[in-house]
Amino acid sequence: CAHGFQVLEPDSELMYLHTAAYAPQAERGLRHDDPMLGIQWPLPVGELSARDASHPLLSAGFAGIVP
Repeated sequence: CAHGFQVLEPDSELMYLHTAAYAPQAERGLRHDDPMLGIQWPLPVGELSARDASHPLLSAGFAGIVP
């Protein structure tokens, strides 16, 4: 499961639900600007954490995220 979002309106809130307890050892991430994902974001990125910016790009041999 993954999620990404871009806020298009001021004073927006994001809420989401996890179905299991938080397990930091299972965390993985994808780059928002990875060409393999091909996401066309509506607006330029305004704010991005150093952690999210540090995720590597996917390679041609990518076979999914495995914990």
